[in-house]
Amino acid sequence: WDTDADGWLSLPELTVHLRDPAIQGDDAAALSALHHKIKDLEELSNDEVGDENDGVTVADLLQYERGQAATQDPSVASVDGEHAAGKTAIMFADLVRRHHGGEHATANSNELFPSGAPSLDALRQGRLGDCYFLAALGGMLARDPNSVVRMIRRNLDGNRVTSYTVTFPGAIGVHRVKPPTDGEIARYSSSGIDGLWLPVIEKAYSQGRGGATADRQTEIGGGDSLSAGIDALTANGTDTDDLWATDMTTTKTKLQNALNGRPAKIVTAGISSDNDLHLPSGHAYTVLAFDGAMMTLRNPWGYNPADVPATATGFERLPNGQFKMTPELFDDIFADITYEE
Repeated sequence: WDTDADGWLSLPELTVHLRDPAIQGDDAAALSALHHKIKDLEELSNDEVGDENDGVTVADLLQYERGQAATQDPSVASVDGEHAAGKTAIMFADLVRRHHGGEHATANSNELFPSGAPSLDALRQGRLGDCYFLAALGGMLARDPNSVVRMIRRNLDGNRVTSYTVTFPGAIGVHRVKPPTDGEIARYSSSGIDGLWLPVIEKAYSQGRGGATADRQTEIGGGDSLSAGIDALTANGTDTDDLWATDMTTTKTKLQNALNGRPAKIVTAGISSDNDLHLPSGHAYTVLAFDGAMMTLRNPWGYNPADVPATATGFERLPNGQFKMTPELFDDIFADITYEE
């Protein structure tokens, strides 16, 4: 993998390898863990002049193997867990490809949507900061799963899938992408045994933002506005309110109009600071429903962290990253909300 033979595995080298379909299975999972944790791993041995920023060396990896740093720094200690999670994601994707088409597709194959349509519960954000986009995609799924099916077309050479054409209804447009590699499946978002739809859409979104050879972390993984995510999925425009400056009555009316109309609108919201419920901050959420008394939201991670309480006043924890809360509690914890117009 050290293609320039300088003794360092650099981030650009690892980024190129992530796109290589020849790197598969356990190797691809290891590559994913190196790519994500390079900034932590390259600090483990003092083998550079100045800042440790040229990449991972054999000395760094030996230091990691000794465990001297892994017991002290949680971010380094999680490398093995990331490797294992990558292997699991690859295993699920391989099952989908082998049993539902992929490399040997037919007219009836459905490696993208084995169940016929995608499930919101299967949308799981990977180790990439594109929650603003995935929260919006969750709203699109909740409204009409088949609208996501219509976004993707398979391109075949005989019985082999050579690429996918993804048509975004909003600002990103139409993009043709190669099938996700094992490295990309391990590193980025996964829809598990629900099919390959999520890694394909995320790959196309990254390509639409920065081109086919751009680093996905740089292009979409550093966060963006709530409106940027929604604008990729609709041409209707967006309306954003800072909650500190918005009357509660206005918020309730907008929620009713957006979520209870036909069709419902995509609505996302963001938390910017720590809170008593321990909901992750610097993070975007899908607003799924409002019944006049309680709002239903979903974390695009697909789960609620363990320290989020099961119950609290005005709050109810639900499975698969969902939770309910009163508009008053929402107004207290969340910073902003964006509605599809």
